[in-house]
Amino acid sequence: MPTIGWDEASPADGDAASSGDDVLRSTKTNIAGGLGTSMYWPGTGGGSAASAGIMKPGAARTFYGAESAVSAAQNGQLMYASDTSRLWYVGTSGPVYLGGQYGIEAASNPKAGARWQMASGVSRNGGLIPFGVTYGAPPQVTISAVTSGSVGGISVVTGVSTTGFYSSVYDETNTLYTALSAWSIHWLSLGTVAI
Repeated sequence: MPTIGWDEASPADGDAASSGDDVLRSTKTNIAGGLGTSMYWPGTGGGSAASAGIMKPGAARTFYGAESAVSAAQNGQLMYASDTSRLWYVGTSGPVYLGGQYGIEAASNPKAGARWQMASGVSRNGGLIPFGVTYGAPPQVTISAVTSGSVGGISVVTGVSTTGFYSSVYDETNTLYTALSAWSIHWLSLGTVAI
């Protein structure tokens, strides 16, 4: 950290006007040194004119306020919503929800070199139902609803791979459907993928 020689009493009323240029240079040096601790700033700040004013990595603070103010955060900032306890990242494509008190939390850490990945969708029964992601090992698959028009059914997962799963559906008369049919399966998968 640079030492900032900030003196609001200088120059004094009785100082010679000829020392004004020294005072101005000293003030600019102190300002550049102070700004240079958290952003790239030319001169004493250690940055170049091309990068002047850009925040240094790790210097940004988390923005705090009501969730409705997430749009006021700047690109690259984190925002903690005081009214919903949610954490947001603001990127070039808009805010991204990172987590909160109601976020899904895994019971264990993935192995080294992996991260948790979730996929979901609504697909027709029969044939391979793709995840849209390739997991490192077969993931957990959950079926939340199975419908054909207004009629409900029960789905049984009959095979899971790293890229998708197969299922069969039983309707209310216990008829089994294994081929492509009008049954809509609402599914969710959770597993790990390589980083």
